[in-house]
Amino acid sequence: MTTPLLAVAGHKGGTGRTMTTLALGTLYATAGLRVGLIDADPTRALTLLAEDEEPNLRLVGTSFDPYAFDLVLMDCPPLHDPQGLACLERATGILLTCSSDLSALRTLGMASRTLTLALQRRRNLEFHGVLLTQYDENNPLQRFLCEEMRRMDGELFLRVEVPEDPAFRAWPQQSHDPLPTGPARDAYEQVADELAERLGLVSTSN
Repeated sequence: MTTPLLAVAGHKGGTGRTMTTLALGTLYATAGLRVGLIDADPTRALTLLAEDEEPNLRLVGTSFDPYAFDLVLMDCPPLHDPQGLACLERATGILLTCSSDLSALRTLGMASRTLTLALQRRRNLEFHGVLLTQYDENNPLQRFLCEEMRRMDGELFLRVEVPEDPAFRAWPQQSHDPLPTGPARDAYEQVADELAERLGLVSTSN
């Protein structure tokens, strides 16, 4: 069985790709999966933030041993970057992150051309949906836009939005700390379980 290599991608910077990669990797590793993290973004943010404290979680290069891991997560450059398409060429699946602010939601279509091209090139590449991040349910405009997008293209989106959570945002800089409890962690746990169903992995709630 091929080890799933999930590309965590976005159409622009600041969509929560690195945080999502690190949070999901930590949750899956805590659940007992052997998880590899690939930092393919030139900013190397994942390398700076990732800690080797969790024994089942470690940074790897692109030439990793597939038998050493149950899942590999790749933090990709924005899809408008030519390197973004190259990352998708290596992946078995794609998760697209999109922050819930107005500019990001309006420009989400920027990713469609790159995604379409990648899916055409590799028929076995699976699109696992759009994850809305940094969601503020108290912002009427955000709430309206997200509801409209789900109404028109609901099948493209994961079931839960990741809410804005200051404690969670600060978590990677606080070395050795576990994932903070709160609404963002709750949302990421639901995301991890939804993706586990799609990827045939153990649920993080088990």
